[in-house]
Amino acid sequence: YNKLRLAPYFARVDFKADGALKEKTVYIGLRTLQNPDTFEMYVCDWRAPIASLFYEDFEDKAFYDAPMGRITGDISLKRQFKFEKGELTYYVDSDLKIDDDILRDVLSSSSSEHLKVIVNSIQREQNKVIRYSDNENLLVIGPAGSGKTSVGFHRIAYLLYRNRKELISSEIVMFSNNDIFSSYVADIIPELGEMPINYSSFYNIFKAELPEFSVLDYYDLANSLIIGDKLRKKSAVLKYDEKFIDYLKVHAENYLPEFKDVTLFDEIIISKDDILDRYVSDGENAPSARAERLVSFVNGVIDEYFMEHKEEIYEIIDLDSSIDEDTSKLYKMKRRELKHNVGRALKASVLA
Repeated sequence: YNKLRLAPYFARVDFKADGALKEKTVYIGLRTLQNPDTFEMYVCDWRAPIASLFYEDFEDKAFYDAPMGRITGDISLKRQFKFEKGELTYYVDSDLKIDDDILRDVLSSSSSEHLKVIVNSIQREQNKVIRYSDNENLLVIGPAGSGKTSVGFHRIAYLLYRNRKELISSEIVMFSNNDIFSSYVADIIPELGEMPINYSSFYNIFKAELPEFSVLDYYDLANSLIIGDKLRKKSAVLKYDEKFIDYLKVHAENYLPEFKDVTLFDEIIISKDDILDRYVSDGENAPSARAERLVSFVNGVIDEYFMEHKEEIYEIIDLDSSIDEDTSKLYKMKRRELKHNVGRALKASVLA
């Protein structure tokens, strides 16, 4: 309530659903504000389905996806508000979702030691990422400063809101490169109305999973340089030298994986030399792509071998099988198992 007193809402949408008798005015804010007696909604949460009317630009009919199904209709007004310390400073009406003046104010005030909540300046493409639900997995790629982190946290808040019965904040972990970044973004989820989530860094994971290695975090590393650790300083100077980068590039370009023969019942299906020749001939692609293409090639050779030697493989399977089982099923299982094991070994060799 104290937060709502300072900025109760940031947007308003006037929407008339198809078949409705009258238009509905919806105020959108960081949190829901509702009359506990009459259940009248004064302000709806920015993550509610109807709030997407504010973030989207519709070419034809406006719509939002409610629990009961898609609701279509017409928008007669989109309005944005700006509050400062509980006082309304200005508002602006626009056919577009975001007004340049408001966006400029948001961006100019974002230089802080903490990440900002951007619910009042989410753009259409960002809104699609935040509310995406077509697949369980989502990869967001963009250059530095494009808002990936902000969108990611707003998506977490949205998922917590939408899946409140199945998902809680304590079940979410954010992995970052260091604890400094974790502290930088720690306030964003509570600001969006949820309980804090868990944070971990690659340093913490490395330290926990590989205790036999000596690992320094950023603070320890900086302290060792300050107190004059000569070996550590020499190592840091070496790693920032262009010669070190050139050395790595040369060896990366000249690196040749060590492959093994692919065999079945002591018969060679494809030799390690043939695999290496195939790998070398595909030198223009990145290592990950080369690995995938190599696995695909070897899988094709395995399939061809199994087809050409089907009768022989059937006989060996029948002799080896100690139980009365479908030979064709064991044949397929053997081929699938071989391809799986070979694929893992090839990727491990290429990406080592």
